[in-house]
Amino acid sequence: MLKEKLCIELDGQPHFTQSGRFRDLEKTSYLENQRIFVLRFENKLVFENLEFVLNIIQNKVKKIPTSPPAMSEANG
Repeated sequence: MLKEKLCIELDGQPHFTQSGRFRDLEKTSYLENQRIFVLRFENKLVFENLEFVLNIIQNKVKKIPTSPPAMSEANG
């Protein structure tokens, strides 16, 4: 079972069009309805400042609430 529900998306040029932004909004809405947190980073930022991006990801993971184990898992 996944401990953290996190989606990390790297956005390149296609994401910066009107249709790309619309698709991203739809995708993010769907994922958030599944209780999956979404972090987006521009490709350029990842290539130019990876340590910064990794720090953001690490801080986000620390803040994601973990759900309690399912009944079958809790009862062993």
